[in-house]
Amino acid sequence: VVDIRTKMGRRLTVTADHPMVVGDGVHGRTEDKLAAELTWSDWLPVAQGAPVLFEEPGYGRLLDALPGAELEPRQVIVRLDDIQYPLMRARRGELPSVRRHEASRTHTLRLSELFSLRIPTLRGRFGTATNGTYVPDVLPFDDDFWYVIGLFLAEGHIGRDGRRTRVCWSFNRTGEEQLAEAVRAFWTGFGVKTDVRTLTTTLQVSISSRILGGWLEHVLRVGNGAYDHRVPDRIWSCSESSKRALLRGLWDGDGSWSLVAGGPSVVLEYGTVSRDLADGMLRLLGELGIVARLRVGRTTKSTVDTYWLCISGANQIEDALWLVPDDEQDLIRRSIDAQAKRIAPTGYRRLDDKAVAWVRVVDATRRPYEGTVYSVEVPATSTVVTSFGLVAHQCFPKDTRALIHIAEDAGYDFELLAGVVDVNEAQFDRVAAKAVELVGEPLDGKVVGVWGLTFKARTDDLRESPSLEIVRRLRDQGAIVRAFDPSVTPPLEDRRAAQLDGIELMVDPYAACADAEVLLVLTEWDEFRWLDFDKVASVMTAPRVVDGRNLLDREALRRRGFAYKGIGRLG
Repeated sequence: VVDIRTKMGRRLTVTADHPMVVGDGVHGRTEDKLAAELTWSDWLPVAQGAPVLFEEPGYGRLLDALPGAELEPRQVIVRLDDIQYPLMRARRGELPSVRRHEASRTHTLRLSELFSLRIPTLRGRFGTATNGTYVPDVLPFDDDFWYVIGLFLAEGHIGRDGRRTRVCWSFNRTGEEQLAEAVRAFWTGFGVKTDVRTLTTTLQVSISSRILGGWLEHVLRVGNGAYDHRVPDRIWSCSESSKRALLRGLWDGDGSWSLVAGGPSVVLEYGTVSRDLADGMLRLLGELGIVARLRVGRTTKSTVDTYWLCISGANQIEDALWLVPDDEQDLIRRSIDAQAKRIAPTGYRRLDDKAVAWVRVVDATRRPYEGTVYSVEVPATSTVVTSFGLVAHQCFPKDTRALIHIAEDAGYDFELLAGVVDVNEAQFDRVAAKAVELVGEPLDGKVVGVWGLTFKARTDDLRESPSLEIVRRLRDQGAIVRAFDPSVTPPLEDRRAAQLDGIELMVDPYAACADAEVLLVLTEWDEFRWLDFDKVASVMTAPRVVDGRNLLDREALRRRGFAYKGIGRLG
């Protein structure tokens, strides 16, 4: 794999052959380059702005938390409101006799009873203890909600003591009373019992609720505390004002601003020990057009990394003033207005496309890796926004013709990629021609053995596989193709079976060679090196190999009597 580091602290780890979108950092020209080929002269794109591609309801349902909170409907008490109560009275005959009087007297039901009486849950309040905290079923995803969630990501945690769950916001004892009041006012506005306590070192706002705690952790998925906080997925489909509200809550809770070397330059900073939160904040800032720098390090006596987000540059500071309190914005404006001139940013560049910022590669280090590697395909764009907002191509294989078509639609002559396609096509033809050359006559009606069908070794991906392109050329010449691949074994699902139509899929590599006039090695599976080639020769009509990956030991094969042809070799 290759560990890529860029200016502005953006980092990404990909396989050495992963395709990257690369710019020159000057004219806006782009090309595709493998990760292993990156140099200090290459610039990588950082996502800036994003369209809303889908819509979600503008509210959350707290009762969705019951499975995650390990609660059953019979354990949840419902306080009926003035619409639910008359419905209960009209249908109470369906309740067991022992429950009818109690429900009428207390104006409560168990949630399981509410369901049985077909009474909507959108009303009322829900809790798990008679004298406990009751919460609504529905919370609107408005700006006030996201601001309080931002404060939770900065200063909050979920604590548990046996069966009791507390959602807490912990602020400084002095100077942050307005933040505590904002949290208290939000929740009491929904009728939620909220405690505000002054502790030894903090001013704490807390809500004791298994339902709310379970919803925040398992449905909204904001994490339990500082080490696993994360930007919730729901925010990505919300309005720009809601995204700003979330970030403003984060900055009010744990952000800061300061003068650089006494001024007049200003920097906004935020520090967190959660990598996921830092990643989400960087991408969210990017959606709002702000390129923040990331710095990773450890403070004194810390056992984990801290991620510092820094926003600098007069233009960016002006665009990000909404992150700081209103009474401090004038101080910042006066300071940056005192600058003799505004210096262009050195860590990133914006060219013609305002939706993209470019950061220069400062290091691309190869290292060995053993483990699972994931592939992602994004048909609409062929690119993906990765760690900390860096943009990369989707994983190989690429539908290069589709990329050319997209470029043509945009009025761009993608000469480089068209050349790649032509070279690939010629290479496929050359490999098939080598088989004909070894056999010495047309392949019509002859058996050809093939080892390897996938795009590359250690994957089961058949999309745009060069092996299948070569096999197609062999079949077009009338060859009978018998193939083996360690990751392609019957029975096959319909889609994969269609990709291999016309190929006889064999159970082992020796069976693929039976009665074959020639063997083609088309995928670099390491296990092909160590097979018994005397046995291979014994089952073939004649020992002939086209090594399309230069995988095998050429001299060892020739000593065993094989006719051998590789790729890009004179002999």
